[in-house]
Amino acid sequence: VLLPHWIPGCPETCDRLVTMRDGRVVCEYAREAIQADRVIEDMIGRKLEAMYPDMGGRARLDWSLTPEVDAMLVNLGGNDLLRGIDPKASRENLEAILSEARVRGLPVLLVGLEAPGNYGPDFKQAFDGMYRDLAQTHDADLVTSFFAPLTAQIDDPSARARLMQPDGIHPSAEGVALIVQEIGPRVEALAERARQGS
Repeated sequence: VLLPHWIPGCPETCDRLVTMRDGRVVCEYAREAIQADRVIEDMIGRKLEAMYPDMGGRARLDWSLTPEVDAMLVNLGGNDLLRGIDPKASRENLEAILSEARVRGLPVLLVGLEAPGNYGPDFKQAFDGMYRDLAQTHDADLVTSFFAPLTAQIDDPSARARLMQPDGIHPSAEGVALIVQEIGPRVEALAERARQGS
């Protein structure tokens, strides 16, 4: 019996998943049919949209791009990745954001993420590749992976404990410091592009 807190990891660890609500079995999934959003909806008894309407980066774009904004650092897709959302949807959201930045003449630094292998090779290829493709299409600077400064060390259990919070998803203060050290010069270059008006 496994009681997971991270549903996307279930296909790696179980052959089937049974969801329960109020002490009753609600649904049973074979490994290949596990979809995080559907499982969560079964567990809570309602559609996710009813509780968590879309407030992603695309939904916040209009009110966040005030007249004084002169550059954009775009670091989105992590929550989509954790929820196992089709990379096409993530790509569409990023496409809309980068298109608007281009219309407004804003320089952009796009910070990507790399998908784990548990969603399969097609998912990983589509997710990982969208950042590169969109950066090229929209003339954005690209940091390939937000976690790159950590991944070289993360296989060492003591490093993982130091660099990541207990949830295994978010970096610790030390991990953040390494990310800032790596990405900081790219942010400074973005600010310089904004000052030069390019």
